[in-house]
Amino acid sequence: MSESDNDLARGETAQPGCDSHSFGTLRVPARPSYLELVGTVVRWFGRRAGLSEEQSQELEVAVDEACTNVVRHAFPDGADGEMTVVFRPTDDGLEVTIQDRGVPFGPEEGTKIAHEKRSRDPASGGMGLLLIDRLTDAVRYCRDPREGNRFTLIKRK
Repeated sequence: MSESDNDLARGETAQPGCDSHSFGTLRVPARPSYLELVGTVVRWFGRRAGLSEEQSQELEVAVDEACTNVVRHAFPDGADGEMTVVFRPTDDGLEVTIQDRGVPFGPEEGTKIAHEKRSRDPASGGMGLLLIDRLTDAVRYCRDPREGNRFTLIKRK
């Protein structure tokens, strides 16, 4: 483990370009088999940040949807990739940022496509971004030239 990784494991510093200290960081392959681990860690950090069990579960579902989108869309055709999940407490809850260096996406465009897709065929899926929006208090997306996609989900107490 590098010195930088040790700092992240202690929760002392965030990824370059993040605006404040992180509570913790988890880096995993962008594969479906890692989603359960991410969910467990979300619940653990949620409880330690003061979220109720219900709020932690809602955030877990939202993060699972966001990470599933990374697995399905950021690395098409089974390309290898990683996602980094950064946990940062705030005075009123928890921010979870999912970072990847996959295909860029825009949540607003994704939500629009999901609405259009569901209006044509309600069984077609496309509910992930809509569900994320309902289960969180705020979301932010940016594309950093060095770090790639950065999608932040905010859950307040």
